[in-house]
Amino acid sequence: MRIKHVLTDNGSAFRFKLFRAVCTRHGIVQKLTRTYRPQTNGKAERFIQSALRERVYD
Repeated sequence: MRIKHVLTDNGSAFRFKLFRAVCTRHGIVQKLTRTYRPQTNGKAERFIQSALRERVYD
C-alpha cells in the first residue's frame, strides 16, 4: 500500500520542516485540518488508526 495523502492536525510536529521534507521526498501530499475545528481532528485520528491497522495486518 502506497500512501498518497496524509491528513494531520496542526500540531507543531506536523508543521515541522523535516516532516514536510520527508512527505515531499516520498511524494506524499500533506493536508492539515482546519484550526479550531475539532470535528476535523477526528478524521485525522481515524485515518491514523486505519493506517496502523493496515500496516499491522499487511
